[in-house]
Amino acid sequence: MWVAAFCAEMRSARQSRSGTTLVEVMVAVLVTAAFFSSIFEINAICLNYISSSKENIAGIECVQDRLEQLRNTDFTTLTDTTAMTTLLTTPPNSSSLPLKATETVTIRTFVNGAPTTPNITFTRTPGASVAPTHSPAGTVSFGTNTIVQADVRYDWTATFGGRPCLEQTSTIIAAGTKK
Repeated sequence: MWVAAFCAEMRSARQSRSGTTLVEVMVAVLVTAAFFSSIFEINAICLNYISSSKENIAGIECVQDRLEQLRNTDFTTLTDTTAMTTLLTTPPNSSSLPLKATETVTIRTFVNGAPTTPNITFTRTPGASVAPTHSPAGTVSFGTNTIVQADVRYDWTATFGGRPCLEQTSTIIAAGTKK
């Protein structure tokens, strides 16, 4: 009788000491790998969204910096094609966006509360070359007009998603003395 009890005790001790099978280990490894890979993928998506947000903020800053540069420019420079071409050759700030965006600045006469022709559109390509376009064609003279509307626009392709992005704004600038 004591032999039967001893054998039963040995059987239960052997069962409690048994380890996990290879299948159980592999399932645990797969579940852990799936968990960590999804965490890394979510992290990568979040980083792309952050990069996209920084790019959009850079677009807003570039437009605002260029507009401030135009506001602080002498009125005769605003209406001179050569002087504006020289002014627009340099980027408005040191962000990396002007290296890949197309900047368009339009200076037009502003009469009786509305923009009219003539106007000059300066297009600054990502390579920093500026090409003025006159409307109507030929040499544009603003004459005795002392008020102009300045439109600044930035176009670029987003790094994340490859979608076209655009930032633009306008302001009215009058001739006069700066204080």
